[in-house]
Amino acid sequence: MATYMIQSLLKMADDSMEHNPQEFHASQTQYEQLVRTYWCCFAQDCELSSGARQHFALSFSQISVPLPISDRDFTFNHTPASRLMPADMNKDCVLAKGLTIEHGLTIVTRGFDIFVRILRFANEHRRALASLSSNDSTISPLLLTWQVLKEELDEWRSLQDVTVRFPATSVQSHVALGYGELFAYINLVYYMRYLFLFS
Repeated sequence: MATYMIQSLLKMADDSMEHNPQEFHASQTQYEQLVRTYWCCFAQDCELSSGARQHFALSFSQISVPLPISDRDFTFNHTPASRLMPADMNKDCVLAKGLTIEHGLTIVTRGFDIFVRILRFANEHRRALASLSSNDSTISPLLLTWQVLKEELDEWRSLQDVTVRFPATSVQSHVALGYGELFAYINLVYYMRYLFLFS
């Protein structure tokens, strides 16, 4: 419900900026705060719905709210020339490649979107997958779904700069920069997904 409320606020902000372009710069910080609040609500909704049988209502790639700008741009009130949209979070988009820890909220948000579906899939189909024979010549629809989820997970990881990936980068480096918790969280979520996929 909170996600829908924030989406309405963002729509009003977009309309206001479209009709009053002279006020766009003045309200950029407030707009970005709404964007960040929206995606935090989205991640929270994903987390809460992951343990429930109720499917999450919003599809990440179809959301029209831009993803958060980098922490550096936000801190210095710098508006990038172009913004990432949820549909851009794939290897074909140049802007989505090499995401650093300063794009942590974007990384986590996309990660939660995948996490919900992996967890639901693992919970609903674990027994069926275990009973499938590895010698089957036909590819089961369940195995196809599992493959798609794994590819999404690997693509998500490939969009991250090497400095965001453990063990290639140490936790201490990010602790020194004040990003220790975010770094640990991104990597914990990644390895937890593999646990669900392969258990």
